Amino acid sequence: MPPVLDIAHRGIVLSLVSLSAYGLYIGYASHSSRMARGKEHMARREEAERMAKQEELNEQALAQAAQNAISGRES
Repeated sequence: MPPVLDIAHRGIVLSLVSLSAYGLYIGYASHSSRMARGKEHMARREEAERMAKQEELNEQALAQAAQNAISGRES
């Protein structure tokens, strides 16, 4: 009877060790995936902020050109 208990114990221990290793792998894989998605999100956000800033500069330049055109006609 002891060999059966020994085999069962080894099977349980091996299963738990394998499950722990799989858990570590899944944890690392999901962490890497989330970090990659976060980097992509930040890149899109920075691009949108850069585009908004450029658009604001363009609007200011157009407004200044319009003001200069109005001032030029009055004088």
